[in-house]
Amino acid sequence: MTTYLYPNDNLFFMNNSVKQKIKNVSEDVEIGIRELGEQEDINIQATTFFSERKGYLPPSIYVMQRFALLFSEKVILNVSTYRVVFHFMALTQFENKIQIDILTICENLDLNKSTVIKALNTLVKLNIVMKYPSLNDKRRHDYIMNPYTMWKGKSSNRSKSIKKYEKHNPSILELPFNDDKRL
Repeated sequence: MTTYLYPNDNLFFMNNSVKQKIKNVSEDVEIGIRELGEQEDINIQATTFFSERKGYLPPSIYVMQRFALLFSEKVILNVSTYRVVFHFMALTQFENKIQIDILTICENLDLNKSTVIKALNTLVKLNIVMKYPSLNDKRRHDYIMNPYTMWKGKSSNRSKSIKKYEKHNPSILELPFNDDKRL
């Protein structure tokens, strides 16, 4: 069993003496957790992680959070479609590429082929996922998550990707709930 302890407040804003007090207490807690485990004959590892935020985070870091909020509030889909979109989010590679075939999705999610195809068609229709012919296998498609839904990669590459899509087909980036036009 592993226990992770996280302070609620950002340590960046605390002075050094407060930081040191927190670190000392966390070490005592870690030791106490290990000792309790030993008493119960359980091997427990306890680790404290301190998150110190330094510098500016570009707005693209928060894209997925904004998308998730609007998606959950304004788009009503069946459970299978939600499962497919979250599976895609989990599998997204850099530059939002997803290389997976329909049968693998079916196996991973324990869904039948027609359900997965219907879910994918819905996500493509809503512009949440973009579908294009696979470069490796002409019998299948590869997918890209809309860069306004989430982004995995450098924020500068996200901007380049958005400009490229807007130049070729701007409507492909329009999400069904863009009240503020762009996320």
